[in-house]
Amino acid sequence: MGGVRRTRRDAAGLQLLLQPYGIGSANRRFPDGTQAKGFARNQFLDTWARYCPEPGPAAEPTRPEAEPLPDSAA
Repeated sequence: MGGVRRTRRDAAGLQLLLQPYGIGSANRRFPDGTQAKGFARNQFLDTWARYCPEPGPAAEPTRPEAEPLPDSAA
């Protein structure tokens, strides 16, 4: 395939993508007694902060404002 790596578009594929960041799925129990495979939000906090930091304040434009055009009515 010329170096193109295909990624599975399912739960197992997501697990493989997140594995290098130390994020893995596990059985999660809910208050009503049911359980399901899934990820916990707190697993993402460190990685999210490291790779997706909060944006800083917007930078001021660096180019100077254009000079006003001379009045042609004179």
